[in-house]
Amino acid sequence: MNFCERQNTALLDRGLSCDDISDFWRYWRQAGGQITADIQPIISKLTFCAADLDGGASPPFVFIGDNAYVTRCYGAAWSRDALAKRRATPDDNLERLAAEGYAEAIAGEARYDVVSARTISDMFGEIDIAYERLILPLTTATGHRLLGCMTAPIRPIRQLSVPDSADPRTYSKAASHHGGYAWAAFATKCQ
Repeated sequence: MNFCERQNTALLDRGLSCDDISDFWRYWRQAGGQITADIQPIISKLTFCAADLDGGASPPFVFIGDNAYVTRCYGAAWSRDALAKRRATPDDNLERLAAEGYAEAIAGEARYDVVSARTISDMFGEIDIAYERLILPLTTATGHRLLGCMTAPIRPIRQLSVPDSADPRTYSKAASHHGGYAWAAFATKCQ
């Protein structure tokens, strides 16, 4: 069952989140919500979205870091395509589940959640994911508003099925490249 459970941001102040989430929280508080050069050490793990909702779903991406969790779930090719087309993730149900957190961040609130969901990845088939998510409102030096999101896995991605169109050579390379997850069932099937 998919769920998105809001967490109290006081947990962040007590250091009760994963390191990436804690780093983003500290950065945001120290920078006063502004995007500064100090963000460089964590930027590859972040996503940035427009600060407006898109028809009840999460807002479209304007930046996806190479090491962002969404890139690990859906693949680097999908990430590039999503940016070019200003899309959200390919799962409408997941987008509706996640939208409330983005709405709060648009209103200026920090939103910290634990999310568990099943989703479909063209690269990996059906996957089961569980992660912490921190969405924060940010402002650029020119006054442009964005939403920054740090997502960090609670457990490894679990593959539930293999995509029908998967070429074993491409799939094996992609699986080892994205997050280093071992897809033992698929590897055994392809031998």
